[in-house]
Amino acid sequence: MSDRIGLPEVTSFVILLVQSDQLGTSIAQTLRVQAEDMRAKRMLRAEEKAYMLPVKLSVVLVIFMLPSMVMVVMLPAIIRIVRVIIPTLTG
Repeated sequence: MSDRIGLPEVTSFVILLVQSDQLGTSIAQTLRVQAEDMRAKRMLRAEEKAYMLPVKLSVVLVIFMLPSMVMVVMLPAIIRIVRVIIPTLTG
């Protein structure tokens, strides 16, 4: 089963079941430990993705939002400068 699926979680699950059967330990306790371990790994992956989110968002903000904000802030000043300089240049 683990060869067909190829996921590390499934491989560890199959190995765990085989070892539990060979050693004669409780399968229920083995499954509880496996479930707890998988929950912890899933939580770590989720936290890792959550920590990467601000970095990815800051790139998007710098590329798209910052130029827009600069334009909104600077446009009134540019319009005033053009209104003052162009009449002065033409006479």
